[in-house]
Amino acid sequence: MYKQQGIAEERRKKEEAKVLLCLSFKLLICSRPLLRLLYQLETEKKIFIFSGYGIKPLGNL
Repeated sequence: MYKQQGIAEERRKKEEAKVLLCLSFKLLICSRPLLRLLYQLETEKKIFIFSGYGIKPLGNL
């Protein structure tokens, strides 16, 4: 039982890392500051919902 939970936790962490990497890359290539801010605010909401644990938002990029 604990082994399965550990495997599921590792899988969840890997998925979160993929999402954060993708989002940070998209923010870096967005050149318009207002669009970047709006995109960041929207994606932070999705990260909080996706994680279920309230990980810290991307912050200042």
